[in-house]
Amino acid sequence: MRYISIFFIILLCACSLIRIKNAPIVIKEQGNTPATFHAVVETSGYSGIFKELSRSNIYLFHIYTQNLKESSSNLDSIYIHESQSFNVYITSSKKLAPKQRIGYIDYEVKLTKKGALIICTIWIICLLIVMLRNDYKNKTKAKIYPRCQMAKLEYMGKIFTNTKQNLALIPSLSFRELCNKIHIAITRLENSNISLHLLLVWFAFIIFCIFFYTDSIIIRDGGAYLGSNDSGDMQWYPAVQLFGLHGLQQSLNPYYETLNGNYFLANKPNYAHLLYVIMYPFAMLEYDVAKIWYCAFNNLCIIITCYLFYREILKRQIPFTYFAIFTMLFFLSEVYAAAIYRGNIPLVIALFVTLAFIYRHNPIICGICLSIVCVKYTFGIPLIIGFLLARFYVAACLACIIHIVVIATFAWHFNIGFIESLFLPILVGREHASSMIIDILSLARTTFSGLNLKNPFVYLLIACFIIWTYCTIKFKTSKETIILSSIVISFCLFQHHIYDYTLVICLAFIGLFACSGLRFFILICYCLYILIYMDFNFYTFGRFEALCYSSLLYAYAIYIVCKKEESCLNKS
Repeated sequence: MRYISIFFIILLCACSLIRIKNAPIVIKEQGNTPATFHAVVETSGYSGIFKELSRSNIYLFHIYTQNLKESSSNLDSIYIHESQSFNVYITSSKKLAPKQRIGYIDYEVKLTKKGALIICTIWIICLLIVMLRNDYKNKTKAKIYPRCQMAKLEYMGKIFTNTKQNLALIPSLSFRELCNKIHIAITRLENSNISLHLLLVWFAFIIFCIFFYTDSIIIRDGGAYLGSNDSGDMQWYPAVQLFGLHGLQQSLNPYYETLNGNYFLANKPNYAHLLYVIMYPFAMLEYDVAKIWYCAFNNLCIIITCYLFYREILKRQIPFTYFAIFTMLFFLSEVYAAAIYRGNIPLVIALFVTLAFIYRHNPIICGICLSIVCVKYTFGIPLIIGFLLARFYVAACLACIIHIVVIATFAWHFNIGFIESLFLPILVGREHASSMIIDILSLARTTFSGLNLKNPFVYLLIACFIIWTYCTIKFKTSKETIILSSIVISFCLFQHHIYDYTLVICLAFIGLFACSGLRFFILICYCLYILIYMDFNFYTFGRFEALCYSSLLYAYAIYIVCKKEESCLNKS
């Protein structure tokens, strides 16, 4: 097994990123105009293999910006633009014939998540085959005496009969019994000598996913996979304006500057003032350097969150396999990919939501963590109210005081009123913020002429929040359940983008403390649904589907606060 794991680790590292030098370019056909031609990378040797693999979405193909090498002497200098396919378009004043080789280029191919998953699956299958082979050898040596071949055949017949009987029993098993048998099998697997190798597979896959997304935002020679607009949501430029860095003569109000059209990429300050103070270390760096360090910081935050999750799983003696499956789905999901590509803040918020919950009985640490969560109002406001309803008054008040001090300092620095300073993020958000239409607030913004007193969705939003608050106070459920339901309320009532759903990892973590039985089963099903199916197609949700989705999620939030049920898991 050791050599199998070493082989697949080397294979995964070697296949992750491959550069091909001097691949020939041939003319395929003339373009729409006389001076343009459609050319392709000649599919011979390695290029032919990688072309087929890229068609199967196992490899991502990338031609970076470069000059055509060793072009014919009768051709002008040809410039190849960045492309993510084997096809390139060139411009030449010369007449070029089809199938004519005109020069050579360099390109690179990068293993996709699908390709890495295939390698890891083959890795696990090989480990299981070796384990079963070793077990069979041990059982054969223990139970079959080699003097009589007939005894060996009789033993094999018994194995076949028992296996056949066990397979015949599977359809008659209830769902609970089947789950118990799967749980027992997973527990036995983790106690075997293959467990360390499976841990290595999981670790290698997580590292690959982090490398895959981090590499995709780095500007290398000739450009990046997504161009220079990746990490566009990273709040770098507002922090630069606030502190007057990178050649600015004075400190600027980033909110006013954005409202007047002075912003960089999607760096529009629709977050609380505290975020731009926190972003100061990144604002000191150049943008291309800052986004790499910011990506690394985001990955560090989610790794720490996963570790805290794993520590709780270990404490409750839950098989590691469940945690491994959940985290692999998380790193494979579009929500994680969107958070890294766009350079947004939810991965950081996920860590501080987790820390605020863990240290909920420590008012100082919990209050500081909550203040960082509150830089994003759509999460911060429901969570602060949840902590207040859960009777963590000191922590919630400390978080509010921190924001009041920062807002007052901001107002004093720019000589504006406190109320005006308080509502500046909302003004920017009203002009520039967008979201998926799968919640009540987004429905209110996009129907009946927007947010106004004639919009029924505005009253529905207020009524839903009041009903949830009333049910929370009346039924006096556990503090952990109140905090869990406040995050669920945030998802169904307030607007969010796809990357905000990285907080499902917080739902799963807090769910270990807050609920059990059917409530926990529904929660995990929802988390898995988000991780598997949530993608950018959710932007095309119809209004009726959005209303149904948010209504079901709201019903679950009310259900968990109204139903009193002790957790079957060991509370901590």
